[in-house]
Amino acid sequence: MNVTIKNIQNVLRNIVDATSAETAWQHLLEAIQERGFPLAMYAFTRFRTANGMGDEGDHLVMSNYPTAFIKGFVLDQERYKVAPMAKWALENNGVRSWRLISENYHTFDDVQKEVVAFNLQHGMMAGLTLGFRPSRSHEKAGMGFALAPFDDDQDKADALWEAHGDDLSMISEVAICALCHCPFPAEC
Repeated sequence: MNVTIKNIQNVLRNIVDATSAETAWQHLLEAIQERGFPLAMYAFTRFRTANGMGDEGDHLVMSNYPTAFIKGFVLDQERYKVAPMAKWALENNGVRSWRLISENYHTFDDVQKEVVAFNLQHGMMAGLTLGFRPSRSHEKAGMGFALAPFDDDQDKADALWEAHGDDLSMISEVAICALCHCPFPAEC
């Protein structure tokens, strides 16, 4: 897609004008998909603690990842609590390629290696993680952008970020602000 300034302005306007988290999320997701990443996950907590993301009931998670993956990663097994890229997003601001997994796999403990195996089993193989600068010390937001399930071309994911990273970063930052100020939906 030929991304223009006008297109980006329209995306930002739609996100800012959204009156619900679901609507803001849909506009963000469309922008992410238009730039080559079919899957995205957003996570936010208002009650971050020194030990993690706080109480699960206070999290907002929005995603179009496959349902079976979300059940095991977020809902039932809470693998996100020990996932290497989620940990990176919790501790950092900026963007990090999922290449980190292969580069540091030898340093992971058995629990982290199980999360990596779970991700691979569900085809979550190539993508990027973003950690956002919190507006308050007890808040934290992060996102994951992934290629289609079982597309393991990390070079492709990195090239998409190289081509569209500035746009995606700006659009995501604005969306984070909008999502943080919308009422949390009952279920995402």
